[in-house]
Amino acid sequence: MSETIKTVSRPASHPEHRAITTVAPTCLRSEDLASLVEAIGEELVFDYAMRQLLISFRSSVRSMLEAKDDNDEIKFPDEYFSAEATVAELAAWTPTRRVAKDPLEKVKAALGSMAPEEAAAILAQVQAQYKG
Repeated sequence: MSETIKTVSRPASHPEHRAITTVAPTCLRSEDLASLVEAIGEELVFDYAMRQLLISFRSSVRSMLEAKDDNDEIKFPDEYFSAEATVAELAAWTPTRRVAKDPLEKVKAALGSMAPEEAAAILAQVQAQYKG
């Protein structure tokens, strides 16, 4: 982990935006589980891990709750979550490591999902903005 941490108070577009870089606490510079346990203790590591696992699990379920099908209808009705197969699937849930997408890959994916005319119009706007 980095020796410093940048923290922002609000989005950069907000008039009261502030950003500050501070030294990283020792515990955040841990290089492995053993050094983290040494820095803050096994019980605290466990507590933080369990809280983050709960957040990740709820996020997965929330994504399902918010999912829509091609007709913009709810993809997973409430009854789906009490079905035996779903209960078993949710009980077997384990977290996965998220891999951050490269910003360029995000742009390519977004443009690729658009009609060619829409993508061309957006590219023209971006080019005009950066020609200055």
